Amino acid sequence: MSNEDDFLRVLNRDLRRMVDETSPPVRARLDRMVQDVLQGRVQPRARVRRPAWPVGAMAATLAAVTLGLFLAVRHEPPAASPADDAALLLNVDNFELLEQMEFYLWLDRQPGILEGAANSAPSVPQRS
Repeated sequence: MSNEDDFLRVLNRDLRRMVDETSPPVRARLDRMVQDVLQGRVQPRARVRRPAWPVGAMAATLAAVTLGLFLAVRHEPPAASPADDAALLLNVDNFELLEQMEFYLWLDRQPGILEGAANSAPSVPQRS
């Protein structure tokens, strides 16, 4: 005999034992259910329809969070405006910077002037 025959014999024995150990009211109910199915008297159960809005709400929330994270990561801080520079100057205790603001604005509009001045400046002898 093969292993398959042994398996089927053990399975059949266990199933018979389970049926024999089943209480009579449960066996009668199971027999009625089997007869109803075989004779076509059982109506198929209506499928329970669950609303789809929880899944849609979860998907919308996930999309909003993903979009928010994407935009937050790709967002670059805005460039400083002259008003921000003025606010920084007004916050300092040294008002000399504020008095010389015109000079700093002019210096900002002259690109490369500091590099040219550093190269052409005469060397100043140092005192010892």
